[in-house]
Amino acid sequence: MRKLLAGLAVLAVVLSVCALSYGAKNTGHYVLVYKGTISAAKTIFDVNDTNNLLAGSIQGFWAVDINGSGTTGKGAVLDSNSVLYTLKDKEYTVIPNAIEINPHDPCRVELLTFSAEDADGGGFDFDVVGKGQSINIYDANKHDPNTLVKKFAPMSMKGGGFSTAFSFFDADEALSGTYAVTMTLDPTLTKHANHDGNNVDGVTNSFISKLNKKGDFTKFHQSPAPD
Repeated sequence: MRKLLAGLAVLAVVLSVCALSYGAKNTGHYVLVYKGTISAAKTIFDVNDTNNLLAGSIQGFWAVDINGSGTTGKGAVLDSNSVLYTLKDKEYTVIPNAIEINPHDPCRVELLTFSAEDADGGGFDFDVVGKGQSINIYDANKHDPNTLVKKFAPMSMKGGGFSTAFSFFDADEALSGTYAVTMTLDPTLTKHANHDGNNVDGVTNSFISKLNKKGDFTKFHQSPAPD
């Protein structure tokens, strides 16, 4: 009986930790910043030239603003920016509002979906999953209790995806095929994003500025998909 009561006590503590509603800085929302790789090992092809299977990799940066308060809508994505780039060709593209997290159960497993379409009807979509853990999302300052806030979020996420005649950096290129995807939370960028005001645009612009310090990058403007 003592063992059972002790087990129930431990379970109650775990549930209470998962149910805690931390007071996030700036009106109850917070930003998570991930960096990762989208790679293909001869699993894609150009629909304009179907003679060969192609290999390659694209680097990614994803900033996600998440609702951290209340009961209705908690965990929903409020805003997001994604930057896909290639260091080899020094090109990048910015894709806004293309991320969903569902279901949101940070104490267990989370599913993140990233999808986009281009003006010619091509599409790109991937899903990654990861196990949540408690992390510090602010630059700690003992004089400001808000900066000691912690959130549950996956440190790493893995999965896969596919493209259907999608143009990543070249309007004359339309790639179809499958990809492996890895994403890792960047603690430093995440803390800076929240310290500077929970704004995905600010952290995205800062990231692009750092890219350009490595050499002038060409921005590929993704046209919106037709209605």
